[in-house]
Amino acid sequence: MNTLPRALKNTVSLLIPAMYLGIVLLYDWQAEYETISPPLLSIGLLLFSLLLGPIWICCWGTIYSLVVMQILLNPQLYALLSAGNLPAELHSHKFRLVGFICTASFACLFSYLLTATRKSRDTLNQVILSMPLPVIISDIEGNILHLNEKTRSLLELGETKEYPNYFDALAPKRKQGKCISAYLSLFQERTQNGSPKETQLQLEIEGQPIIAQVSILNTKPRQLVTILSKQG
Repeated sequence: MNTLPRALKNTVSLLIPAMYLGIVLLYDWQAEYETISPPLLSIGLLLFSLLLGPIWICCWGTIYSLVVMQILLNPQLYALLSAGNLPAELHSHKFRLVGFICTASFACLFSYLLTATRKSRDTLNQVILSMPLPVIISDIEGNILHLNEKTRSLLELGETKEYPNYFDALAPKRKQGKCISAYLSLFQERTQNGSPKETQLQLEIEGQPIIAQVSILNTKPRQLVTILSKQG
């Protein structure tokens, strides 16, 4: 959802949890057994925390908690969603409500941490790609994930949004196997203190040798930053 326009994202964040709430309550009302709205709403909140921002999750967590509180502590509403069966007692329902509120709080915290991680990753990518040297970010399979305008110009990519494979674009034709082997080994190597190891790769652009400085980003999955710093 990070790539959606803000207005559309807000609309989705408003409608999807509301529709889910309505569907759960309608299903619970038609079912002929004890209410299952609390666990279904817990599952919904946890799933939404993967997609929605923390503000929306906190809003819906509050709404869902109020709905669950009414279901569990209001005998008439509980009976309506439990095929007419009144609760034998409400003491255990209070513990169920506390458990739901804890789940909602966890969903809010998880959404906040996930959003912060995504923003940190995006900021890092922007900093790397704004460097004045040609920079490429790729994965272990040689797929180019990001590149800056300097690299686009160097590789003569124009305005195309499709990136070539790292090895097809940069590996020396006569030493492609050796280059690929060295590339893959970078994803396994670390310095003694556990930080990513910086090294060089011998690359080539249209037959012209390029000495590239490379370093691993400890993201998940791990990514390789290649800086085309010197041409031989």
